[in-house]
Amino acid sequence: MKELSVIIPVYNEGKIIRRNLQAVDAYLQTLGFEYEIVIVNDGSSDDTLEQVTAMSGQHIGVITYAENKGKGFAVNRGMMASQGRYRLFMDMDLSTELTEIPKFLQCVREGRCDICVGNRHSVRLWAQKRPWYRALLGKIFAFLSSVSSGCPLEDFTCGFKIFTAQACDKVFPHQSIYNWAFDTELLSIAHHAGLRIHQEPVAWHHHDNSKVRIGPAMMTSLMSLVKIYFNKR
Repeated sequence: MKELSVIIPVYNEGKIIRRNLQAVDAYLQTLGFEYEIVIVNDGSSDDTLEQVTAMSGQHIGVITYAENKGKGFAVNRGMMASQGRYRLFMDMDLSTELTEIPKFLQCVREGRCDICVGNRHSVRLWAQKRPWYRALLGKIFAFLSSVSSGCPLEDFTCGFKIFTAQACDKVFPHQSIYNWAFDTELLSIAHHAGLRIHQEPVAWHHHDNSKVRIGPAMMTSLMSLVKIYFNKR
């Protein structure tokens, strides 16, 4: 079994995938343990699949399907298919610094938690250069997520989370939400399964390349939070 699996969902990332995937692979090589990178191509319509297929090899594997099904579905496929003792999912734009990986890995390795979740709200929002409306929506969504899930966290949607293999087996088979609220559902399932969840501050940078349409995403996500609330009960 490999020590670490890094799962990266991708959708139309042709402009950055080669450079950033090379950076991830090069950094992981410096850590001195066996690892795998699992790229999940979520129905990209550009040349993302061609580029990542050309880079696949010893450490890089590819999961792909034709229809775009959402980040939550891609994360689920990657986490369920990976083989690492510890399984981290992150974003292809590298919004979270790669140097955060050892800190998160150490947290689960030492048994301090079963799941370690990135917390962007632990640093000043102005330092992240994040648009004020996204920061505000993030705060509101975190509050509503905490209420619906019963899990008292500050940041649910940070795309940087690490699970033990055992935690993956207890959480991901029960996932049913794949939109913007999928993180909340995962953490709600984990919380009510008695898994230990820890939040860790992350060095994080905003990128103006989000493919999420805020209005529709918020509406569908709010409906999903209601579903999570009643599932919890």
